[in-house]
Amino acid sequence: MENIGLILNEAGLSYSDIASITIYLKDMKKFGELNEVYKNYFDKAYPARTCFAVADLPLNANVEMTVTAAFKAIEL
Repeated sequence: MENIGLILNEAGLSYSDIASITIYLKDMKKFGELNEVYKNYFDKAYPARTCFAVADLPLNANVEMTVTAAFKAIEL
């Protein structure tokens, strides 16, 4: 989540700009633990979320996330 925050920051965005997150989790027994960490990064307005159980991930990771964030329109 911290890496996601750094990438968002580089684009001038924040966690509140995230529209959806796809999570790939090797062990669904860890979903509660993941959820505890996840909720610390958002206010009550959570983005849409999909979570899949997977057999394996690159580099023996336990979790991988894909994030879609939206730029805010600005009036000129």
